[in-house]
Amino acid sequence: MSVKNVVFIFSTMVIVSTLFFYGCRSSANKRSPDIVIEDVNLANVSDGTYEGEHTEGPVWAKVLVTVKDHAISDIEIVNHRTMMGKKAEAITDDVIMEQSLRVDTVTGATWSSKVILKAIEKALQSVES
Repeated sequence: MSVKNVVFIFSTMVIVSTLFFYGCRSSANKRSPDIVIEDVNLANVSDGTYEGEHTEGPVWAKVLVTVKDHAISDIEIVNHRTMMGKKAEAITDDVIMEQSLRVDTVTGATWSSKVILKAIEKALQSVES
């Protein structure tokens, strides 16, 4: 095989690999769901522990949210099925600190962050009067 053919084959492989890599990246970004998170008026939520869950594509979360004196006192993640979004579980600390679902998602785990937030929202909305 001539040097010219080797260079051509190598160049073609590099171009195809690059296109494949960027194509996969952009299609993965398009699959990220547009989950709308609604804040909940805690003044309308009685004391208790409430369960909520949400599934979006391959990501699923089930939570237990404890409310005391119209404030979120604890959020337990009962189950969280994810691929690379395990670090999103830290978002529960932000929700408790802010007493709101209007918190920033965890960088690198946006999808899981939104699924966890939606599960919390559903738990609280199930009892909101």
